[in-house]
Amino acid sequence: MNMKKYALFALFASAAGFALADEFTAVSSGNWTDTSVWQDGLIPNAEGTVSFMNGIELDVTTAVTVKNTPWANHLATINITGAGASLTYTTELTMFGNTRLTINVEDGATLDSAKINWGDGGNSNIYVTNGSTLNANFDQMKGSALSRGGSELVIDNSSALMKNQWNIGCDNQSDYSLVVKVSGENAVLQGASSRQTLAFRAKSTSIAKLIMSDGAQGNIYDLNVGTGTDGGENRIIIQGAGTALAANSVNIGKNDGTEGALSVLQFGGFDESGNFEAAGAAALSNSWEVKVQDSGTILYLLGAENASLTQDKSSAIFKAQYFKSVNGIMEVDLSNIAGLAEGDYWFALLSSAQDISNSSPYTLDGVPFDWNTQLKITDTGAYTYNGWEVASNTLYISVHVPEPATYAAIFGALALAFAAYRRRK
Repeated sequence: MNMKKYALFALFASAAGFALADEFTAVSSGNWTDTSVWQDGLIPNAEGTVSFMNGIELDVTTAVTVKNTPWANHLATINITGAGASLTYTTELTMFGNTRLTINVEDGATLDSAKINWGDGGNSNIYVTNGSTLNANFDQMKGSALSRGGSELVIDNSSALMKNQWNIGCDNQSDYSLVVKVSGENAVLQGASSRQTLAFRAKSTSIAKLIMSDGAQGNIYDLNVGTGTDGGENRIIIQGAGTALAANSVNIGKNDGTEGALSVLQFGGFDESGNFEAAGAAALSNSWEVKVQDSGTILYLLGAENASLTQDKSSAIFKAQYFKSVNGIMEVDLSNIAGLAEGDYWFALLSSAQDISNSSPYTLDGVPFDWNTQLKITDTGAYTYNGWEVASNTLYISVHVPEPATYAAIFGALALAFAAYRRRK
């Protein structure tokens, strides 16, 4: 092609909004396919490396494919909206360093990336809502500084396929946070079929959480809570009617450097800010083994929906094939149970295919354990704890709920005691 023909072709391509180069920069807000949005009017192609000027907002309403977004000082919002809308990265979406991207995937849209490198720094968030889809290979997920509000990945009545081994946490940072929230009866968190691991690795004063609620469903392979961390808060919360998470194996407080770390598998209870939301433990099942190390805790925040008048193994909150070792603590809080009539109720905390009868002396996988010391009832509220029992390899606790008149007497006595205390002061 001679120079005159090449110049005419370049002019035609530019006028048509297509690029000859492979680097593209969005310089103003608007629809992704508008030439006015992009520097020199060049709309990114499938081989494009895409960057964003600070403060812009882009709307994706059709199918768009690019190569990657590099590590840069981005500050932008991308809205992918509608059943026919998708944004596909064939190589990598990078949210690292001082990158501050907010990506909204809404109303049946799709975000698909060969890899998402969600490194430490920045303040990036991804929200997948109302029947949308996230399909990504997560290289890492480290969140951002608490002073910037931390980072969130939200899956609300939508689905997420998380491929490869992915780590949630901030293992190289202090005062960082990454919270993954999966909520709604149509929400699905699905690990790839390969043997990937979901590991929570918050270090120092950082926070890493997975919150599943309101009927969400999850299915992953290995689940490690507090793996290889010193300090930090690593917590999984499963709450709300119908919510369920399945895993192959579960390891809470893994023994490689967990000194000072908070490693908690929590059934029911609190929101990501630590505010009391609603008790009512939902279910976790696993097909192989469970290990609760010295630094790990299983915390049950029970609600009335977890109560049964009979010993019912099918209602067990934590269903496991084998409890290989339990040297951590199982803690039960009864303070939020409400609405039950007078009577004695059973709560099935866990069931196993293995004998957990705790005949003395007893070991699990060669490790001594004792439900009398490792099962702790921390707050009974207005109820009476009757004790624990193992039947059909299921661990139950029994709780007595008094009649309403007894409630009144209890609270009246407390009020009198408080008044007397005030007078002494």
